[in-house]
This record gives sequence, C-alpha cells and structure tokens, in this order.
Amino acid sequence: MFENIGAPELLVVLLVVLIFFGPKKIPELAQGIGKGIREFRKATRGIQETVETEIKNIGQESRSTETIWTGSGVDVKKCPKCGTENSIGSNFCKECGAGLMGQSVKELTEIKASN
Repeated sequence: MFENIGAPELLVVLLVVLIFFGPKKIPELAQGIGKGIREFRKATRGIQETVETEIKNIGQESRSTETIWTGSGVDVKKCPKCGTENSIGSNFCKECGAGLMGQSVKELTEIKASN
C-alpha cells in the first residue's frame, strides 16, 4: 500500500502537517508519539514475559508429575482422591473427576508407597 512513497510525497505530507499544526505544536506531537511507542513496547514486553513465565511453569508441572509402573506394562496415574488407576494421558479421574495434572511427585510417591 505504502511501498511507492518517495521523498516528494513525504515532503508534501510534512508540509501539510507543518501548516495544519504549526511549528510550536509539532514537538509536542512528536513527544506524544514517542511516549505512545514506549508504552506500547513496555506493554508488549510485559505480555511476552508473562507468556514465557507461564510456558516455563507448564513445563515444570509436566516434569514434576511421575508415572507409576503397575507391572501390567501400562503406565498409569493414580487419583489422589479415590486411588483409581487412570491412563497416563488423562487429566481427570475417570471415577471421581478429580484433576490429575496437579499431582506432585511427593503425592505420587505416597500413593505408590501405600500400594
């Protein structure tokens, strides 16, 4: 769209801006645009940091869950609430509906030790 803007076109645009706003208002406009760009960059940096932090947290949660070997050749997760064995890909217990993603290694080893 703006790929054919050359020096003459930019000069005309700057001249129109100068006539429309006047020489005293242009520095204020430039300062306002600069502040807006800084705020935009700060906001995008904050969002990017939040997303990266959440990705790290998800990675740590997935590494902290441990599978239990049942001896039947299938890895399972045991529900901390009712003790039902659930397939490794399950996020919720098939019996009671409790969440299985938040199990800590300590909870899993306690479940494993009790059997």
